[in-house]
Amino acid sequence: MRKRSAIGVLLILIIFVIGLVIWKNVSKQAEVLKGSHNKSEPIVQNNQETQLLKSDSPSNNNIISILPSDAGSPSVHNDSIPTNWKSYSYKNIALTFLYPDTWHQIGTEFNSINTHGNILSVMVSFSDTLSNSIFSIEYHLPPYGKDLYKIYKSEFNKSNLSKRKIKIGGSDALEIFSTKTLDIKGNTYNPPLQVIQIAFLDQTGNGEHFIRFETPTPTAHIEVIKFNHVLSTMKYSGNSTIH
Repeated sequence: MRKRSAIGVLLILIIFVIGLVIWKNVSKQAEVLKGSHNKSEPIVQNNQETQLLKSDSPSNNNIISILPSDAGSPSVHNDSIPTNWKSYSYKNIALTFLYPDTWHQIGTEFNSINTHGNILSVMVSFSDTLSNSIFSIEYHLPPYGKDLYKIYKSEFNKSNLSKRKIKIGGSDALEIFSTKTLDIKGNTYNPPLQVIQIAFLDQTGNGEHFIRFETPTPTAHIEVIKFNHVLSTMKYSGNSTIH
């Protein structure tokens, strides 16, 4: 009789322990689900950003539309340009511009070539040693450039991102503002990057210039002003000789 009672008590204890383990697992899963539900997600501006902004991001979830209140205008008088700024001229492209002495060219001019050996585009990039800003300008040759500009203009007109039309070197240009929070691998930028992208046709109307500027948001209000000064110095000197 005592043996049966002991076995009964043991069974009750086993059932109690099993029930306790199951209850803890269920509670833990519920807490995990609650945490993931409350986790904040990046703000999505629209579904056209990746194509429009030629972003290197894995998805469009890392771009937030923003237009700085002090973004300024590229129509700056050249007499406000510091005297220590440097001048850049392409080897075979007519466009020239001035840039801050803290900007250093990354490598040399880079040519994109198709399977037939024809040059499709020429790009040059600069980095700022103080602010860690990145500036790049790419020229897409005719007739490829004109086609790209048409696509960009169409997406520009449909986009809900902060944008505006400006003048660069006498040409109409389309400018878009955004903020990038994640890199191509999904890692968070800390701080986020202010991104400006601009496209405009060359003096013949057949080639396209595409500009991209990235700068950390804490100093963006200062760096964007310098960037606009750079845009104000862009001008054509003769005709491009690259084919």
